[in-house]
Amino acid sequence: MQTAQLLNALSRHLGQAQGVRAADLARDLAVSTRQIRKGVSALRDEGVAVCGTPRTGYYIATTPEELRQTLAFHKKRLEHEARIVRHLEALCTPALMGQQLLNQA
Repeated sequence: MQTAQLLNALSRHLGQAQGVRAADLARDLAVSTRQIRKGVSALRDEGVAVCGTPRTGYYIATTPEELRQTLAFHKKRLEHEARIVRHLEALCTPALMGQQLLNQA
């Protein structure tokens, strides 16, 4: 799938009220949802304001508020992931260090 194909499909989904699920885009473009997510990331890297959450689906922002809502969603998700990383590092590092020392004996 080319990003141009995805952009063309998303151009029919302007604004949050017109959001489309990744599964529906994938079906329409005959690709996987993983390819849709990668394509959305590529479009964002190119400066296209592709917004979306699991609740709204993907859409191209038509207002600053839509973009702010998507930013807030991703910031919250990022904070959650960072918290998981911190907890796993705190739990696993001592145990892993001990295992590494045992393997060297």
